[in-house]
Amino acid sequence: MIENRAFGHVRAPDAERVLAYAERHHLHLDPGRLAFLTGVVAGVVEGVNRLDEFDQPEVPLRHTDRDPGRPPKNGEDPYKPRALLWAHLHGSRSTTSGR
Repeated sequence: MIENRAFGHVRAPDAERVLAYAERHHLHLDPGRLAFLTGVVAGVVEGVNRLDEFDQPEVPLRHTDRDPGRPPKNGEDPYKPRALLWAHLHGSRSTTSGR
């Protein structure tokens, strides 16, 4: 288990909650299907809880001369598009460069 998780674990719903959700969507489950579906939902939730245990994939950069930028610092609005302030962008030479 990861000790420094950013988020907590999600608890799997019990059979009562699965049945209530199914009935809300006009699904009528017999006890056998309810037990099966409760197990399926518990398995999915367990898989979601374990996602943080995987290593982050390392994607090789195709354009190594580009600055990948950085996350916004404290005090900077993360929702305002300021990519030009956070990354150094290179343009290509063209016939109109310098005009």
